[in-house]
Amino acid sequence: MKSVLPLTLLAGALACGDPTGPQTPIDGKKIYDQYCARCHGFDGGGVPEVPAANGRLNNAILMQQKSDQQIMGVIRAGKPPAMPGFAGEFTEAKLMVLTKYVRELSLPTAGDAKPAASE
Repeated sequence: MKSVLPLTLLAGALACGDPTGPQTPIDGKKIYDQYCARCHGFDGGGVPEVPAANGRLNNAILMQQKSDQQIMGVIRAGKPPAMPGFAGEFTEAKLMVLTKYVRELSLPTAGDAKPAASE
């Protein structure tokens, strides 16, 4: 019976999650709210104190013109003089999730949908 306990502990340790994946889900909104919202606003429309950020992230046309790599590049390097760079602040996985969330800010929500014009 003594040999069963170490084997059970080993089996339990091996079953404790995927060592190659995150232990907790990455939340793009949480990252955005912590690092970006103070200038870009919670809706991506900007804040009065930072006019250079106004209407940037919630602008569907502007965001469609940018690739994910371009958005990640701006997050990493910043946009001097107004936006600081965040290089080294995020893992690649967090950066990808943040980029996805930033893109979602420019998408229309169900409440924003306008009815089609009658012909």
